[in-house]
Amino acid sequence: MEEGNKEGSKLGRQRSAAKQQKGKLYIIKKCIAMLICGSPKS
Repeated sequence: MEEGNKEGSKLGRQRSAAKQQKGKLYIIKKCIAMLICGSPKS
């Protein structure tokens, strides 16, 4: 039982890390798009 819980927490950490990486990539892509296209406000 305990081992299963440890594995689950490891998977959870990996998933949260993957989500953070995806979020960072999304923000970077948004910034690049704004730099190339120019911000809509300007």
